[in-house]
Amino acid sequence: MDWKKLLLYIGIPVIIIAIGISLFLYITKDNVSVFYRTYTNEDGWSKWSKTGEVSGNDHYITAMQFKVKSRLRGVIYYTVSKGEKEEFFKYEKEQKNGKTVGNKKDKIKSLIINFSEKLYKKYELQYRTYTKENKWSEWFPSGASAIQTDKTGNKIYCIRKIQVRIKRK
Repeated sequence: MDWKKLLLYIGIPVIIIAIGISLFLYITKDNVSVFYRTYTNEDGWSKWSKTGEVSGNDHYITAMQFKVKSRLRGVIYYTVSKGEKEEFFKYEKEQKNGKTVGNKKDKIKSLIINFSEKLYKKYELQYRTYTKENKWSEWFPSGASAIQTDKTGNKIYCIRKIQVRIKRK
């Protein structure tokens, strides 16, 4: 058999298969993005921020919204607390994908964000908060209560900014 024909019969199918695999991997890539925005009494709703961006300003946040975009059809769940000391752990009803949490009146003091199980299996969600008193907090893992207090733990500070990031597991 002629080497040119052999190369033609083997080379072209190999190239087609390689292109097909590359195209399949590109189409099925499961990029995940979280979008979020904050509400303050002074400025109303902020523009939507995307994963990694900061949302908020120098005013106290009184409401928030989150949504996730992914081919995995996952959901993001979130809730906030506005209470002091013993009331602190009274979180609002958990919301999901675009619903508002917070009443647009009371200052938000704590935040919890979670991915649905589908997303949680592949991605680690992290978030941090900013307060005037403590500046930026450490990064909190999915499901943790993002709270900032004074050194004694008796005073809970109000959130002014938030930032969310995602890491592949």
